[in-house]
Formats: sequence, structure tokens, C-alpha cells
Amino acid sequence: MPLRSHVRKSLLISTVSVVFVIGLGGNMNPLAWKTQANRFFFPQQLILPETTADLFHEMEENVKDDPAQMFSVIEWKVQYATDLFNYGALNHLANAEEVLLRGRDDCDGQAVVLCSVLRYAGYDAVAVIGPYHSWVEVRDTPPTFINYREGTWFVKFNEQFVQWNYQVLFLFFMGEFLLFFVGLMVAFYVVQKGLPRYVDESVGYLKYTALIIAAFVLTALVMSRYWVPGLMAFSAILLIGLEIIAQVRTLINSRRESQNLLFPTRKR
Repeated sequence: MPLRSHVRKSLLISTVSVVFVIGLGGNMNPLAWKTQANRFFFPQQLILPETTADLFHEMEENVKDDPAQMFSVIEWKVQYATDLFNYGALNHLANAEEVLLRGRDDCDGQAVVLCSVLRYAGYDAVAVIGPYHSWVEVRDTPPTFINYREGTWFVKFNEQFVQWNYQVLFLFFMGEFLLFFVGLMVAFYVVQKGLPRYVDESVGYLKYTALIIAAFVLTALVMSRYWVPGLMAFSAILLIGLEIIAQVRTLINSRRESQNLLFPTRKR
């Protein structure tokens, strides 16, 4: 049955997609898959305290005693940039050295650098990665959270420590899996019902409407600087002509559909 086939295909594609995006960083370069998978399962290697020594010594003395101000410096040094534009990946995991060399990264890169600096300075700090955000926790009494927003986490780590929240990790995987699965099932259903053909016809009609609007906007822009009566007449003729073409095309398609209803093709 088509439904079973669609379910099997959706399950397979969804599973591969989730593993690719989360476990392999969504990187299109196969040579990076092993490194990204290794960093995902062993994130301790991302924290490099000695690499951030120069950055720490460049900070003013009053900044070194305040992790929040240290983050402000790092936020200025490491400009926020999405992994897609920075690495050509969906969820790239970079270590502290790579982030500093590029000078830009997203929230997990900033968290990795901040945690590395804090560890070099002697703080008991961990980088925290959640489903959709990353931050740093300084484990004082009470703990201090830097760049924290609402949400939970699935892994905490520094260069010597890692702690997994397997329940949140499982729910994260399942949430992404269901997102892919439902999207694929809807796509298969739409294709089966032949909706793309109707969408294509609708887009064909919209082309004429878009041309009319574009001609109107272009005419208005030109006329705002050059008020020429001849231009007005030309624009009016152009708009009327496009409208006539659209109406003719609609009439032709309607007649074709009527003929198909009156004289259906017989299967041999």
C-alpha cells in the first residue's frame, strides 16, 4: 500500500536526517563527519584553557574577577555568526582555538571560549549545551549562569568533566525526528494527491499578476521623476495587455478542462 511505503520512506529518511544534523553537525563535507561525531560524543576536547592564555592576559584586572564582564570581552572578540554561513554546516562544533582563529561563531562557540578562559583563570566552570542554546555555568554557591536563557540542557562539560542529561537528549532527538517525519509524510501526501500540478497552475497565473504589479511600480518610479504623458499611455496599454493575456490563458485552460470532462480519454 502507498501509505506503508510512505511511512517506511519517512522513517528511514527522518532517522538519517537526524543523525546527520545532530551527530555529524549537518556538514556537507564527508571528511568532517568523523571529527564532528567525535566532538559530539566527547565534547571535553573543545575546551582548551592554554589556548586562551593570551586572551586572558589582555583583559583588564577588574574584568578578570568578573565572569560576566569576561563574557562581554569574548562577545566582542568572537562575533556572533551562524554555523551555516561560518562553516557551511548546520550545527558545527568548534574547539576554542578554531573559534578564536575565525573570530566568529554562534552561542556554543562563545560558550566554549568563555569556559576555556575561565578554566585557565582557575574557575570551576563548565560549558552547557541545550537543544537550542548554549551558555556557561560557574559552579559557585549559588552557581552563576552566563548568557543563560530559558531552556534545559543535555550536556555539561569542561576539559576534565562531562555530564549528560540523557532524558533531554532523547527528547531532543525525538522532537527533531518527528519534525522530519511529519514533514515528509505531508510532502508524500501532497505529491500523491497531485497538488503540485495545481500549485504550478496557480503560480502560472501569479506570474501575470506579478508582471502587472512590477510594471505598475516601475511606471510609478519613472513617472515620479519624468512626468511624460506618452509614458502614461504606454503603461496603461502594457497593463491592459498583460491582463488580457492572463484572461485568455484562463479561458483556454477552462475550455481544455471542459473538453476533458466531455470527452474523457479512454484507457486501452
